[in-house]
Amino acid sequence: MPRLIKTGFWIALVVTLYFAWAPHPPTLIHNDKSQHELAFATLAIGWTLAWPRARWWQVALALAALGGLIEIVQGLPFVHRDEDINDWYADVAAILLGLAAAHGLLAILPRSWFSAGSVEEDA
Repeated sequence: MPRLIKTGFWIALVVTLYFAWAPHPPTLIHNDKSQHELAFATLAIGWTLAWPRARWWQVALALAALGGLIEIVQGLPFVHRDEDINDWYADVAAILLGLAAAHGLLAILPRSWFSAGSVEEDA
């Protein structure tokens, strides 16, 4: 199961970056802020479940930095996107909610669900 969760996290990260940097990305949700919230909550939950020993604040800082980087890149003329600080605020709010949800799941799910048969637990 850990390998499946980690694979899901990496797929979610690649999809998030595609949606963030593609000149004309597809629209899943018609509200831009909701798309940011969905992406970053998913990343926070995925990271926490894939690497349950990660410190929450390190995950939060890393994902917040990613959200900031996305906005900076979107501001570059050749990307043909618009940066928006409010998008980053939505990212950060979603990260915190995602971390809370993930830690709630970690508290109620059996530990064996995350580590059974995993040789690469911290890889």
